Amino acid sequence: YKELDRRSVSELQKLPENFYWLLQEYIEMLRREIKLTPDPRLLEEKRRLEECLNDILERRVQAIMVLATSLKALAEYKPRLSLEEVELLENVGESVKVWTATLKGEVE
Repeated sequence: YKELDRRSVSELQKLPENFYWLLQEYIEMLRREIKLTPDPRLLEEKRRLEECLNDILERRVQAIMVLATSLKALAEYKPRLSLEEVELLENVGESVKVWTATLKGEVE
C-alpha cells in the first residue's frame, strides 16, 4: 500500500525478499484452487491481486525509468529494488547511455 501511495522516486519502498516470485506463486495457487473449486471469493481475490500486481509493476517501472535517465546517485535506490528491478535498471540505463552517446556522435 505504501508503494501505491508513493508520490516520488525518493519515497520508493523496499519490497519484501522474493516479492514478485511469492506473489506469482500465490496467484498460481489461486488459479489451481479456482479450477478445483470455482468459489467467487477466490475469483475476487485473484482479480484483486492481479490488479494490485499490475499497479505495483507500473509504478515500479516508472520509478526505474526515472532512475535510469537521471543523474541521481543510484547507490541510494538500488537497495530498495528487487533483483529483477536492478537488472531492468541496469539494462535501461545502459541503453539510455548508448542512445545518448549515439545522438551526440560519440558512438559510431
